[in-house]
Amino acid sequence: TQRPLSFVGFVCLDAYSKLVDFDKPKLVEFLREIEGSYRKVPYHNSLHGASVARSVYSFCAGCGLAFTQEYMEFTIVLAGLVHD
Repeated sequence: TQRPLSFVGFVCLDAYSKLVDFDKPKLVEFLREIEGSYRKVPYHNSLHGASVARSVYSFCAGCGLAFTQEYMEFTIVLAGLVHD
């Protein structure tokens, strides 16, 4: 895909849709804006943001990384998307 951050971000964040109430079309718009704000450089680009978010999501979902508040998983995945 030409929009790795938008795709990965939507899939990962949508996993929390029962926990965190959000408007999906607005989420898509938000993710596209974030992706558009990344610079076209070799490393700190939208693919890197998508990779970090996916890694964090895997730690939360598959490795048992747990927080005292359930919504924290959503926020840490979101932070992975926007960290640069």
